[in-house]
Amino acid sequence: MRILWLSNSPLGPSGYGGQSALAGKALKALGHDVAFAANYGQYGVLYEDMPIFDCFGDSGNSKVGVWADKWEADKVICLYDSWVMRPDDWPEEMGQVAIWAPIDEWPIPPKVLGVLMHERVKPIAMSRFGEAWMKKFELEPLYVPHAVDTKVFHPLDRGKEESVSALGQGLIPKDAFLVGMVAANRGWSQHGARKSFPQAFAAFSRFARRHPDAYLYVHTEINPGNPGIDLNKLAIACGIKDRVLMPLDDMWTLGVMGQEFLVGAYNAFDVLLNPSMSEGFGIPIIEAQACGVPVIVSDHSSMPELVGSGCMVEGDPWWDGHQEAWAHMPFIASIEQALENEYNDRGNVKRKERAVAFAQGYDADTVRDTYWKPALDELLTPRKESRQVRRARERKAVKA
Repeated sequence: MRILWLSNSPLGPSGYGGQSALAGKALKALGHDVAFAANYGQYGVLYEDMPIFDCFGDSGNSKVGVWADKWEADKVICLYDSWVMRPDDWPEEMGQVAIWAPIDEWPIPPKVLGVLMHERVKPIAMSRFGEAWMKKFELEPLYVPHAVDTKVFHPLDRGKEESVSALGQGLIPKDAFLVGMVAANRGWSQHGARKSFPQAFAAFSRFARRHPDAYLYVHTEINPGNPGIDLNKLAIACGIKDRVLMPLDDMWTLGVMGQEFLVGAYNAFDVLLNPSMSEGFGIPIIEAQACGVPVIVSDHSSMPELVGSGCMVEGDPWWDGHQEAWAHMPFIASIEQALENEYNDRGNVKRKERAVAFAQGYDADTVRDTYWKPALDELLTPRKESRQVRRARERKAVKA
Protein backbone atom coordinates (compact mmCIF):
# COMPACT_ATOMS: atom_id res chain seq x y z
CA MET A 1 0.00 0.00 0.00
CA ARG A 2 1.02 3.62 -0.51
CA ILE A 3 0.91 5.77 2.63
CA LEU A 4 1.27 9.55 2.96
CA TRP A 5 2.41 10.61 6.43
CA LEU A 6 1.41 14.17 7.44
CA SER A 7 3.42 15.58 10.33
CA ASN A 8 6.72 17.31 11.12
CA SER A 9 9.63 16.27 8.94
CA PRO A 10 11.36 13.06 10.08
CA LEU A 11 14.59 15.05 9.86
CA GLY A 12 13.30 17.65 12.34
CA PRO A 13 14.22 17.93 16.04
CA SER A 14 10.65 17.90 17.40
CA GLY A 15 8.90 15.04 19.17
CA TYR A 16 6.56 14.71 16.19
CA GLY A 17 9.58 14.57 13.89
CA GLY A 18 11.24 11.82 15.91
CA GLN A 19 8.11 9.71 15.96
CA SER A 20 7.57 10.32 12.23
CA ALA A 21 11.06 8.94 11.58
CA LEU A 22 10.44 5.79 13.64
CA ALA A 23 6.94 5.24 12.26
CA GLY A 24 8.06 5.78 8.66
CA LYS A 25 10.77 3.13 9.02
CA ALA A 26 8.28 0.78 10.69
CA LEU A 27 5.69 1.15 7.93
CA LYS A 28 8.36 0.70 5.27
CA ALA A 29 9.64 -2.45 7.01
CA LEU A 30 6.09 -3.81 6.91
CA GLY A 31 6.17 -3.56 3.13
CA HIS A 32 4.41 -0.25 2.47
CA ASP A 33 5.53 2.63 0.25
CA VAL A 34 5.78 5.72 2.45
CA ALA A 35 6.15 9.44 1.74
CA PHE A 36 6.12 12.34 4.18
CA ALA A 37 4.11 15.57 3.90
CA ALA A 38 6.14 17.82 6.20
CA ASN A 39 4.33 20.76 7.81
CA TYR A 40 7.53 21.72 9.67
CA GLY A 41 11.24 21.02 9.18
CA GLN A 42 13.34 19.95 6.22
CA TYR A 43 11.74 18.82 2.97
CA GLY A 44 12.74 18.26 -0.65
CA VAL A 45 15.08 15.41 0.28
CA LEU A 46 14.83 11.70 1.11
CA TYR A 47 14.70 10.06 4.51
CA GLU A 48 15.67 6.37 4.34
CA ASP A 49 14.73 6.48 0.62
CA MET A 50 11.30 7.96 1.48
CA PRO A 51 10.51 11.36 -0.10
CA ILE A 52 9.66 14.39 2.05
CA PHE A 53 7.23 16.81 0.42
CA ASP A 54 6.61 20.48 1.24
CA CYS A 55 3.35 20.73 3.17
CA PHE A 56 4.18 24.00 4.95
CA GLY A 57 1.54 26.52 5.96
CA ASP A 58 -1.89 26.01 7.43
CA SER A 59 -0.66 22.94 9.40
CA GLY A 60 -0.71 21.03 6.12
CA ASN A 61 -4.47 21.26 5.57
CA SER A 62 -4.22 23.13 2.27
CA LYS A 63 -1.55 21.00 0.58
CA VAL A 64 -2.10 17.49 1.91
CA GLY A 65 -4.71 16.69 -0.73
CA VAL A 66 -2.31 17.69 -3.50
CA TRP A 67 0.41 15.37 -2.23
CA ALA A 68 -2.05 12.55 -1.54
CA ASP A 69 -3.07 12.76 -5.17
CA LYS A 70 0.48 12.98 -6.55
CA TRP A 71 1.69 10.13 -4.32
CA GLU A 72 -1.44 8.13 -5.23
CA ALA A 73 -1.85 7.41 -1.53
CA ASP A 74 -4.11 4.58 -0.42
CA LYS A 75 -4.16 6.06 3.09
CA VAL A 76 -3.16 9.32 4.76
CA ILE A 77 -1.98 9.14 8.37
CA CYS A 78 -1.60 12.36 10.35
CA LEU A 79 0.47 12.81 13.52
CA TYR A 80 -0.31 16.28 14.76
CA ASP A 81 -2.51 18.35 17.07
CA SER A 82 -5.89 17.20 15.87
CA TRP A 83 -7.77 20.39 16.79
CA VAL A 84 -6.01 22.34 14.02
CA MET A 85 -6.96 19.85 11.32
CA ARG A 86 -9.92 20.66 9.03
CA PRO A 87 -11.45 17.50 7.52
CA ASP A 88 -14.15 19.48 5.69
CA ASP A 89 -11.43 21.13 3.59
CA TRP A 90 -9.78 17.90 2.46
CA PRO A 91 -10.57 16.51 -1.00
CA GLU A 92 -13.09 13.67 -0.94
CA GLU A 93 -10.61 11.53 -2.86
CA MET A 94 -8.40 11.35 0.25
CA GLY A 95 -10.99 9.14 1.93
CA GLN A 96 -10.87 8.65 5.68
CA VAL A 97 -7.69 10.03 7.27
CA ALA A 98 -6.18 8.35 10.34
CA ILE A 99 -5.15 10.87 13.00
CA TRP A 100 -2.66 9.63 15.61
CA ALA A 101 -3.96 12.00 18.22
CA PRO A 102 -2.50 13.16 21.55
CA ILE A 103 -5.07 13.42 24.36
CA ASP A 104 -3.46 15.08 27.37
CA GLU A 105 -6.38 16.50 29.36
CA TRP A 106 -9.82 15.38 30.49
CA PRO A 107 -12.43 15.27 29.19
CA ILE A 108 -11.29 15.42 25.57
CA PRO A 109 -11.19 19.14 24.70
CA PRO A 110 -14.21 20.12 22.54
CA LYS A 111 -12.13 21.25 19.54
CA VAL A 112 -10.18 17.99 19.60
CA LEU A 113 -13.32 15.92 19.96
CA GLY A 114 -15.02 17.73 17.09
CA VAL A 115 -12.26 16.63 14.72
CA LEU A 116 -11.98 13.08 16.02
CA MET A 117 -15.74 12.55 15.67
CA HIS A 118 -15.71 13.66 12.03
CA GLU A 119 -16.75 10.99 9.54
CA ARG A 120 -13.57 11.64 7.53
CA VAL A 121 -11.36 10.78 10.53
CA LYS A 122 -10.23 7.48 12.07
CA PRO A 123 -8.65 8.12 15.50
CA ILE A 124 -5.51 6.35 16.66
CA ALA A 125 -4.76 6.71 20.38
CA MET A 126 -1.12 6.98 21.45
CA SER A 127 -1.84 6.26 25.12
CA ARG A 128 -4.26 4.09 27.04
CA PHE A 129 -5.46 7.28 28.74
CA GLY A 130 -6.39 8.73 25.34
CA GLU A 131 -7.92 5.46 24.20
CA ALA A 132 -10.15 5.27 27.28
CA TRP A 133 -11.43 8.82 26.81
CA MET A 134 -12.10 8.25 23.11
CA LYS A 135 -14.18 5.21 23.98
CA LYS A 136 -16.12 7.22 26.56
CA PHE A 137 -17.29 9.37 23.66
CA GLU A 138 -18.17 6.24 21.67
CA LEU A 139 -15.32 6.61 19.22
CA GLU A 140 -13.69 3.44 17.90
CA PRO A 141 -9.96 4.19 18.13
CA LEU A 142 -7.02 2.05 17.23
CA TYR A 143 -4.14 2.02 19.72
CA VAL A 144 -0.48 2.49 18.82
CA PRO A 145 1.87 3.88 21.48
CA HIS A 146 4.80 6.09 20.72
CA ALA A 147 8.11 4.28 20.39
CA VAL A 148 11.78 4.56 21.37
CA ASP A 149 14.73 3.01 19.57
CA THR A 150 16.30 1.04 22.42
CA LYS A 151 19.32 0.27 20.23
CA VAL A 152 20.09 3.98 20.60
CA PHE A 153 18.68 4.70 24.06
CA HIS A 154 20.30 2.21 26.43
CA PRO A 155 22.70 2.09 29.39
CA LEU A 156 26.25 2.93 28.28
CA ASP A 157 29.21 0.72 29.12
CA ARG A 158 30.96 3.57 30.88
CA GLY A 159 30.27 4.41 34.52
CA LYS A 160 27.91 7.15 35.68
CA GLU A 161 30.79 9.37 36.84
CA GLU A 162 32.23 9.41 33.32
CA SER A 163 28.83 10.41 31.92
CA VAL A 164 28.51 13.19 34.50
CA SER A 165 31.99 14.49 33.62
CA ALA A 166 31.18 14.48 29.91
CA LEU A 167 27.90 16.31 30.45
CA GLY A 168 28.99 18.77 33.13
CA GLN A 169 32.36 19.74 31.63
CA GLY A 170 33.73 20.30 35.13
CA LEU A 171 30.71 22.29 36.32
CA ILE A 172 29.09 19.31 38.07
CA PRO A 173 30.98 17.15 40.60
CA LYS A 174 31.45 13.58 39.35
CA ASP A 175 29.75 12.15 42.44
CA ALA A 176 26.78 14.54 42.29
CA PHE A 177 23.19 13.40 42.67
CA LEU A 178 22.03 14.60 39.25
CA VAL A 179 18.38 15.37 38.54
CA GLY A 180 17.56 15.76 34.86
CA MET A 181 14.74 17.44 32.99
CA VAL A 182 14.21 16.89 29.25
CA ALA A 183 11.28 19.09 28.28
CA ALA A 184 10.26 21.70 25.73
CA ASN A 185 10.13 25.24 27.09
CA ARG A 186 6.90 26.03 25.30
CA GLY A 187 3.24 26.79 26.00
CA TRP A 188 1.17 28.35 28.78
CA SER A 189 3.89 30.91 29.46
CA GLN A 190 1.88 32.66 32.14
CA HIS A 191 2.11 29.48 34.21
CA GLY A 192 5.70 28.61 33.39
CA ALA A 193 5.09 26.27 30.48
CA ARG A 194 3.23 22.99 30.40
CA LYS A 195 6.26 21.13 31.76
CA SER A 196 5.90 22.76 35.23
CA PHE A 197 9.33 24.39 35.34
CA PRO A 198 8.41 26.75 38.25
CA GLN A 199 7.13 23.89 40.40
CA ALA A 200 10.12 21.71 39.53
CA PHE A 201 12.66 24.46 40.23
CA ALA A 202 10.99 25.42 43.51
CA ALA A 203 10.89 21.80 44.68
CA PHE A 204 14.51 21.24 43.70
CA SER A 205 15.49 24.41 45.58
CA ARG A 206 13.98 23.06 48.80
CA PHE A 207 15.53 19.66 48.23
CA ALA A 208 18.98 21.05 47.38
CA ARG A 209 19.20 22.98 50.66
CA ARG A 210 19.45 19.64 52.45
CA HIS A 211 21.70 18.02 49.88
CA PRO A 212 24.76 20.02 48.79
CA ASP A 213 25.65 17.24 46.32
CA ALA A 214 22.40 17.72 44.34
CA TYR A 215 22.48 19.35 40.90
CA LEU A 216 19.89 19.89 38.17
CA TYR A 217 20.50 19.58 34.43
CA VAL A 218 17.76 21.01 32.18
CA HIS A 219 17.82 19.90 28.54
CA THR A 220 15.85 22.67 26.87
CA GLU A 221 16.14 26.19 25.50
CA ILE A 222 16.90 28.65 28.29
CA ASN A 223 14.82 31.55 26.98
CA PRO A 224 12.95 30.83 23.74
CA GLY A 225 10.66 33.83 24.07
CA ASN A 226 6.90 33.63 23.93
CA PRO A 227 5.49 31.08 24.53
CA GLY A 228 8.08 30.04 27.10
CA ILE A 229 9.89 31.43 30.12
CA ASP A 230 13.37 32.67 30.98
CA LEU A 231 14.80 29.77 32.97
CA ASN A 232 17.84 31.79 34.04
CA LYS A 233 15.58 34.26 35.84
CA LEU A 234 13.59 31.38 37.32
CA ALA A 235 16.75 29.73 38.64
CA ILE A 236 17.86 33.01 40.22
CA ALA A 237 14.43 33.52 41.79
CA CYS A 238 14.61 30.03 43.29
CA GLY A 239 18.17 30.57 44.57
CA ILE A 240 19.63 27.67 42.57
CA LYS A 241 21.56 29.43 39.78
CA ASP A 242 24.79 27.77 40.90
CA ARG A 243 23.15 24.34 41.05
CA VAL A 244 21.53 24.32 37.60
CA LEU A 245 23.21 23.53 34.29
CA MET A 246 21.49 24.39 31.02
CA PRO A 247 22.84 24.15 27.44
CA LEU A 248 23.91 27.37 25.78
CA ASP A 249 21.56 28.54 23.04
CA ASP A 250 24.39 28.14 20.49
CA MET A 251 24.51 24.40 21.23
CA TRP A 252 21.01 24.03 19.77
CA THR A 253 21.64 26.14 16.68
CA LEU A 254 24.95 24.36 15.98
CA GLY A 255 23.19 21.00 16.00
CA VAL A 256 25.29 19.35 18.73
CA MET A 257 22.30 18.34 20.85
CA GLY A 258 21.38 15.20 18.93
CA GLN A 259 20.48 11.72 20.12
CA GLU A 260 24.04 10.73 21.01
CA PHE A 261 24.36 13.74 23.31
CA LEU A 262 20.97 13.02 24.86
CA VAL A 263 21.81 9.37 25.54
CA GLY A 264 24.95 10.52 27.33
CA ALA A 265 22.88 12.97 29.38
CA TYR A 266 20.36 10.32 30.42
CA ASN A 267 23.19 8.05 31.53
CA ALA A 268 24.45 10.83 33.81
CA PHE A 269 21.08 11.24 35.55
CA ASP A 270 20.10 9.66 38.84
CA VAL A 271 16.47 10.46 38.09
CA LEU A 272 14.40 12.12 35.36
CA LEU A 273 12.06 14.83 36.68
CA ASN A 274 8.95 15.14 34.49
CA PRO A 275 6.10 16.63 36.58
CA SER A 276 4.19 17.95 33.56
CA MET A 277 0.77 19.53 33.72
CA SER A 278 -0.25 17.19 30.89
CA GLU A 279 1.29 14.78 28.40
CA GLY A 280 -0.14 13.29 25.22
CA PHE A 281 2.51 10.61 25.66
CA GLY A 282 5.81 11.73 27.21
CA ILE A 283 8.68 10.31 25.14
CA PRO A 284 11.52 11.32 27.54
CA ILE A 285 9.87 9.19 30.24
CA ILE A 286 10.52 6.06 28.17
CA GLU A 287 13.88 7.25 26.81
CA ALA A 288 15.19 7.76 30.35
CA GLN A 289 14.03 4.35 31.53
CA ALA A 290 15.55 2.73 28.43
CA CYS A 291 18.84 4.17 29.72
CA GLY A 292 18.21 2.69 33.18
CA VAL A 293 17.01 5.90 34.85
CA PRO A 294 13.96 5.97 37.15
CA VAL A 295 11.43 8.74 36.61
CA ILE A 296 9.28 11.19 38.57
CA VAL A 297 6.04 12.08 36.76
CA SER A 298 2.68 13.67 37.48
CA ASP A 299 -0.22 11.41 38.36
CA HIS A 300 -2.17 12.57 35.32
CA SER A 301 -2.96 11.81 31.67
CA SER A 302 -0.62 9.31 30.01
CA MET A 303 2.17 9.55 32.58
CA PRO A 304 1.13 6.89 35.14
CA GLU A 305 1.00 4.17 32.48
CA LEU A 306 4.59 4.94 31.44
CA VAL A 307 6.23 4.32 34.81
CA GLY A 308 8.03 1.01 35.19
CA SER A 309 10.56 2.34 37.70
CA GLY A 310 9.89 5.59 39.51
CA CYS A 311 7.11 7.44 41.26
CA MET A 312 4.23 9.85 40.69
CA VAL A 313 3.54 13.24 42.24
CA GLU A 314 0.18 14.48 43.37
CA GLY A 315 -1.48 17.72 42.39
CA ASP A 316 -4.71 19.60 41.93
CA PRO A 317 -6.85 19.69 38.79
CA TRP A 318 -6.08 22.86 36.82
CA TRP A 319 -8.63 24.31 34.41
CA ASP A 320 -7.19 25.04 30.99
CA GLY A 321 -9.57 27.67 29.70
CA HIS A 322 -8.06 27.58 26.22
CA GLN A 323 -8.70 23.87 25.74
CA GLU A 324 -11.76 23.79 28.05
CA ALA A 325 -10.50 20.73 29.90
CA TRP A 326 -8.63 19.76 33.07
CA ALA A 327 -4.85 19.54 33.35
CA HIS A 328 -2.79 18.91 36.52
CA MET A 329 -0.91 21.39 38.72
CA PRO A 330 1.69 19.35 40.66
CA PHE A 331 2.27 20.03 44.34
CA ILE A 332 5.74 21.39 45.05
CA ALA A 333 5.86 19.43 48.30
CA SER A 334 5.03 16.20 46.46
CA ILE A 335 7.86 16.77 43.94
CA GLU A 336 10.23 17.51 46.81
CA GLN A 337 9.28 14.28 48.58
CA ALA A 338 9.73 12.30 45.37
CA LEU A 339 13.22 13.74 44.96
CA GLU A 340 14.00 12.76 48.54
CA ASN A 341 12.80 9.22 47.92
CA GLU A 342 14.96 8.91 44.83
CA TYR A 343 17.97 10.34 46.66
CA ASN A 344 17.63 7.74 49.39
CA ASP A 345 17.38 4.94 46.80
CA ARG A 346 20.08 6.16 44.40
CA GLY A 347 22.15 3.51 42.68
CA ASN A 348 19.55 0.76 43.13
CA VAL A 349 20.60 -1.77 40.48
CA LYS A 350 17.29 -3.67 40.52
CA ARG A 351 15.34 -0.48 39.81
CA LYS A 352 17.69 0.30 36.92
CA GLU A 353 17.13 -3.16 35.47
CA ARG A 354 13.38 -2.81 35.95
CA ALA A 355 13.41 0.52 34.08
CA VAL A 356 15.28 -0.97 31.11
CA ALA A 357 13.00 -4.02 30.96
CA PHE A 358 9.87 -1.86 31.08
CA ALA A 359 11.09 0.40 28.26
CA GLN A 360 11.54 -2.62 26.01
CA GLY A 361 7.75 -2.76 25.73
CA TYR A 362 7.95 0.53 23.78
CA ASP A 363 10.89 -0.46 21.58
CA ALA A 364 10.39 0.61 17.96
CA ASP A 365 10.47 -2.94 16.63
CA THR A 366 8.01 -4.13 19.29
CA VAL A 367 5.62 -1.27 18.54
CA ARG A 368 5.92 -1.99 14.82
CA ASP A 369 5.04 -5.69 15.10
CA THR A 370 2.61 -5.58 18.03
CA TYR A 371 0.67 -2.40 17.26
CA TRP A 372 1.37 -0.91 13.82
CA LYS A 373 0.92 -4.15 11.90
CA PRO A 374 -2.65 -4.89 13.11
CA ALA A 375 -3.55 -1.18 12.99
CA LEU A 376 -2.50 -0.95 9.34
CA ASP A 377 -4.31 -4.16 8.51
CA GLU A 378 -7.49 -2.53 9.79
CA LEU A 379 -6.84 0.88 8.24
CA LEU A 380 -6.12 -0.52 4.80
CA THR A 381 -8.94 -3.08 4.71
CA PRO A 382 -12.42 -1.91 3.61
CA ARG A 383 -14.86 -2.50 6.45
CA LYS A 384 -18.52 -2.02 7.13
CA GLU A 385 -19.73 1.39 8.24
CA SER A 386 -18.59 2.14 11.80
CA ARG A 387 -20.77 3.65 14.48
CA GLN A 388 -18.70 6.83 14.26
CA VAL A 389 -19.30 7.26 10.52
CA ARG A 390 -22.97 6.33 10.85
CA ARG A 391 -23.55 8.88 13.63
CA ALA A 392 -21.75 11.58 11.65
CA ARG A 393 -23.86 10.85 8.59
CA GLU A 394 -27.04 10.92 10.66
CA ARG A 395 -26.08 14.26 12.25
CA LYS A 396 -25.43 15.71 8.81
CA ALA A 397 -28.84 14.49 7.62
CA VAL A 398 -30.62 16.11 10.59
CA LYS A 399 -28.87 19.46 9.94
CA ALA A 400 -29.88 19.29 6.30
